[in-house]
Amino acid sequence: MERAKNKNEKLEVVHQLLEERRRRRKEEEEEDLLLSKLLFQLEPLEKDGVATEEPEESAIKEEPEFSEPVSQNCEKREGGMDEIARELRKVKKQNLVTHCLLSVMLVITAVWQFNEVSLLLAVRDKLSHPLRTVGDVVKRCLKGNGKRPLIEALPLPPDCCARAV
Repeated sequence: MERAKNKNEKLEVVHQLLEERRRRRKEEEEEDLLLSKLLFQLEPLEKDGVATEEPEESAIKEEPEFSEPVSQNCEKREGGMDEIARELRKVKKQNLVTHCLLSVMLVITAVWQFNEVSLLLAVRDKLSHPLRTVGDVVKRCLKGNGKRPLIEALPLPPDCCARAV
């Protein structure tokens, strides 16, 4: 008989532990619902850029309605997750476009700076050797800016000149 009492006591303790565990789960679910409702109420405020204490205080004072089944809460969370995933994809796309534009700007800036450096080196070379620069300008003037006559006479072979004389 003592064994039966011990078993009954043990079963009673296990039953009490199970009840306590169920109660804790229910409280955690209620807290999760309350937190999710608060977050949904805060989202429009963050988007508007207006932060007031009144909506937050009223949300805390209100007691949450838990008439919705837990499955609907899970569906809402999944819907929220889908929305978050879409937002993340948008942000990744924007980041990709921004990185591409920055890369193009860096390449253009590098080429522009290379051209600037080349020009500055050419100017420095001209200024460091002024006589050579003046001589090159005179040569170009005498050559006629590198223009060649449109009709050139073919040189006569040396044999032709000797026979004519």
